[in-house]
Amino acid sequence: MDTTTKKARLSFHPALGRRSFLKIGAAAYASLMSGCWSQESGMKSGSSPTYLLQGERDWASSVCSLCPSACAIRAYFEGGRVVAVGGDPDDPNTAGAMCPIGLSMLNLHFNPDRLTGAFRRSPDGTMAQAQAEEILTTVAGRIRQGGVLHIYGRITPFASYLSKILKAVCHLDSLPERMTYYTPFLNTDGRPPILDFDNARIALLFDSNILEHGYPFVGYARRIAESRLRGLKLVTLSPFLTNTATAGDWIPLRSGEAASMASLGIAQQALDEPSLHVSLPPPEIANSLRSLDGTFLERASGLSRETIRDLTHRFFSEPGPAVSDHHDPSALLLNIMKGNLNRPGGLFHPGRRFLNIDAEPARIRQILSDSRNVVLLCQSNPAFSQPSEIRPILRSTGRATVVCIDSFMSETAELSDFVLPLASPLETLNITEPLPLAQPFIAATLPVIEPASPCRSLDDWLIDLATAVNGSAPELTPERFAAESILGIASGKLASDRAVYPLSPNPEPLEARMQIIIPSLKTLIESTRNLPIFQDPPQREQYFLAEFEESIQGPGSAPSKWLNEINYSPKIYLNPRRAGRSGIRSGDRIVLTSDNGASLKGIALLFEGIHPDAVAIPMHHGHTGYGRVARGESFSDPKDPDMSRMFWGKNRGVNPAEISGGIVTVRKERG
Repeated sequence: MDTTTKKARLSFHPALGRRSFLKIGAAAYASLMSGCWSQESGMKSGSSPTYLLQGERDWASSVCSLCPSACAIRAYFEGGRVVAVGGDPDDPNTAGAMCPIGLSMLNLHFNPDRLTGAFRRSPDGTMAQAQAEEILTTVAGRIRQGGVLHIYGRITPFASYLSKILKAVCHLDSLPERMTYYTPFLNTDGRPPILDFDNARIALLFDSNILEHGYPFVGYARRIAESRLRGLKLVTLSPFLTNTATAGDWIPLRSGEAASMASLGIAQQALDEPSLHVSLPPPEIANSLRSLDGTFLERASGLSRETIRDLTHRFFSEPGPAVSDHHDPSALLLNIMKGNLNRPGGLFHPGRRFLNIDAEPARIRQILSDSRNVVLLCQSNPAFSQPSEIRPILRSTGRATVVCIDSFMSETAELSDFVLPLASPLETLNITEPLPLAQPFIAATLPVIEPASPCRSLDDWLIDLATAVNGSAPELTPERFAAESILGIASGKLASDRAVYPLSPNPEPLEARMQIIIPSLKTLIESTRNLPIFQDPPQREQYFLAEFEESIQGPGSAPSKWLNEINYSPKIYLNPRRAGRSGIRSGDRIVLTSDNGASLKGIALLFEGIHPDAVAIPMHHGHTGYGRVARGESFSDPKDPDMSRMFWGKNRGVNPAEISGGIVTVRKERG
């Protein structure tokens, strides 16, 4: 422990420190699972000691919630005010290291554009300040009159519990939660199964950069590195030469969508190789797979027949376990044929979460179009991510009542009926789910500081809304939150300060779920027949559109002034060989146009590590509603000289959602 600091008590929870909260959560979990208090687990009541050491700085330990890594952090205080956020050197997984996103947490908390009050839309279409209580009363009235409440966002178990009281429908937001086809397959509530790299011998990674994307310092990446030293072979199929691709073999794909075609090509090849040990899928799936045009799969994936045959032999001939990851049924099909499910070195069912989601995620535009609905969006910005579908609806009359809960005035918030301010990560009671380590666990954290009124978390706002609708609602206590939030349906081993995230002890046999899996696989296979004809090679000016996530930028950190300082630009990546034949050089302004005529402009950046047939755009850029930084307006602060340098004018970044279609035309901008 740093001898120049001392650990601070939380002033608004004077008798409850983080460690005792973890103990309460673990004890609640033990009681919930076994119906009794387990003294053997090491759980004891009482608050944690306060460490008083020499120095003027207090600190409180917490967990960063800006990405799934859940790195341990310390928030440092001076005069009762948080002045710095850094990594926790005592944490065994991070050893005090943090990524730039986590280090931007304090900037997000104190950002001058952060919402600290409620707003409502005026008759003239502008947003005006309002009282949160009035907004809740209005929304509650519409719910009591029969309006159906739909909640989109990162739904916590407690929010799902409150939705029962409100008779609301919870939807996991497909963008931040990255909903996958694994939900109906393995009952993982949208979370992919755990990939067991420790015991795998070869891993096929489709459009994946697991060694970088937001997780550079966590133990998860260390486990993969250690597995590589023990002989694990990584094969990355991606349009980009990523950090992960450089750690093994890189097989360039034309786009992220081509990963599905590559998976189906490998599965089809495996069926035609009698020498391979393959667990045959159901006959109807095998017959549909064999009926696909192999030449079409080659063109769609950009892989030659020789490459597909080589990958098939490497994956299915490997005597040890092999694992394959991808967010659709095609990769699950490979794992079924390999016999990877719930076996060491394959995919593990991670246990069920007590979410009790009421409905399958519906298309948000259908819900928004129904004027009877009340739609609550928590940190969800569909007007940015799906502008062609959502913006016209939000600008129309007779649509659903839209309430946006966010930290900033996003594009969706600007078009909503009401806006409620969201608490910052430092002000929120939450339980974060880290990526699986040697013993996966749940990290529980109290708010570092008391929320500024009227900022609330999603759970707090739902409590207020339920109270306005019904007159009362359950109180959100740390004990209740921990008990509601612990994952798993079986009693697991309890550590002294963490509740272990248990694997499912008795996973449901694959055969029992095959009737659910078959329709999804058939839908995927049949959908390939409706894809556009892939030319090989594409026409001179045509490229396959690919998207990628930059490791130091994400939707939660978009308003960070210093991350934008070093990262924000309208970049469009191309391979120099293809671009050079069209006379495009690095720094040229270029125009991308889709088949339906939609277009966007950006600056060409030539990069050898991209498939020649691909043009790539970074995600999370091109915002138009996140305040001065995103609008490119110059501003300065005498106490912060960096701010005076932030000005991009029209170069606010490119948004891949502004252009649709898998194939685009690229040309130099005239003039």
